[in-house]
Amino acid sequence: MKKITGKMIIQTILNYCIYLLLLFVCLILSVTTTSFLSITNIINVLLQTSIIAVLSLGITFVLITGNNDLSVGGVMAVSGAAGIGLIKLGGWPWWAGMLVIIAVAMVFGIINGCVVSYIKAPAFLTTLATQFIGRGLALVISGGSSWYNLPEPFIFLSSTYVVGIPLMIIIVLLLYVVFHIRLGKTIFGRRVYAVGSNADSARVSGINVSKTILFAYMQCGLLVGIATILQVSRMNSFWAAMGTGIESQAIAAAIIGGASMSGGVGNLTGTFAGVLLMGVINNALNLYGVDANWQEAARGFVIMLAIIIDAIRNRYNSVE
Repeated sequence: MKKITGKMIIQTILNYCIYLLLLFVCLILSVTTTSFLSITNIINVLLQTSIIAVLSLGITFVLITGNNDLSVGGVMAVSGAAGIGLIKLGGWPWWAGMLVIIAVAMVFGIINGCVVSYIKAPAFLTTLATQFIGRGLALVISGGSSWYNLPEPFIFLSSTYVVGIPLMIIIVLLLYVVFHIRLGKTIFGRRVYAVGSNADSARVSGINVSKTILFAYMQCGLLVGIATILQVSRMNSFWAAMGTGIESQAIAAAIIGGASMSGGVGNLTGTFAGVLLMGVINNALNLYGVDANWQEAARGFVIMLAIIIDAIRNRYNSVE
């Protein structure tokens, strides 16, 4: 039998601490507050984290390949500006506007993927650049204006309940089921892990590394488009600054959930737990009446915690 060492214990704690921490925080809140376990509050937490959940879903695939995506907030802004602008100013039908939102987001995903995978540019700088491009184009398209009172199908997504559960939450859960299967049970998912673990070995084994990275970014773009539709539906409006700073929260949730910035590690169950933990912490700050400025500092602390956990996990998961 394999000897149990201190390193193995630390590895196990690091790999499963997200679930224990989420359970611990929920337990504390259920004891110290009267409203945390109410159905209304639980649904509220899930709705508040729904957009970050979808973004984290796409980013997890990119992180596993050993890359990153800082552009998702800017892509949300420009895709929303393009799609909603055509509806409000061009008189396009709602379904065409939704398709434009997804198409624009996927185009940005393809651009990111091509530059990172074929030109071999650093993912950090590439996606930072496309974030600024997206933000700038969103302002150009919208003129800095906000648009309200979207067509009824947008409102339908955010106002419909199925057996007491908001349709938006059901959509997010279905997305996680579908992409969990895609990551864990398909050839593409195995290629994503192989590329992130060792790109050279993956290339020698016959995997097209560049194409795998491109598809991961393109898929992330698709999910950013879906998240944009859900966001404008939930708020029944578009504003040029939408998505500001959301990429850091989505990346932090994925890393806290077990994904690594070094690649080759991660799963969507952990990502979803990371999203829930961040949502529960935000909810706790509201329930305790913490000042909004301190809440922003708390989010920064959570992001720093994600970086520290990733660094320690990489250290103890490295081969002896």
